[in-house]
Amino acid sequence: MSRRVVALGAGVAAVAVLWVTRTEAPLRVGEGGAVAAQGAAGPGVLVVDLRDDLDDEAVAAWAAERGWALSLSDPSSRDEALYRVEVADVAAAAASVAGDDRVEVAEPVVELRALGYPNDPRFGEQWNLGQIGAAAGWRVGAGRGVTVAVLDTGVSPVE
Repeated sequence: MSRRVVALGAGVAAVAVLWVTRTEAPLRVGEGGAVAAQGAAGPGVLVVDLRDDLDDEAVAAWAAERGWALSLSDPSSRDEALYRVEVADVAAAAASVAGDDRVEVAEPVVELRALGYPNDPRFGEQWNLGQIGAAAGWRVGAGRGVTVAVLDTGVSPVE
């Protein structure tokens, strides 16, 4: 197996492990209220997963109640009722939909950028990254001509 494949595999595994072992609770609403995620205050984008059985009129009315200009997260997300909205305060926006039975989940969009290895301030707390050799994979691969992206809304629960 080539070093590039090993590095790519280690990188993908590391991202998956980071996601599974994340410590911040997502902003889950409609399930007992919103829980503010770390760093969620201030302007940003809130992703809202509305109940799938809401029709376009109900979604428009829901958005109008809040003065929000919703847009589909992706053209293919209509059947999942997955929307995005730019808000002045993400934590306040999430709190405003807490307890609304039309909302399945709401979470802020969080952008992470890889600037080296390891650039995760909590790297030392993640014992599993050492077990899979993530740091060695970062040193070997270093992204030479390879772009890897993991796209996950983090909103729709997986069962």
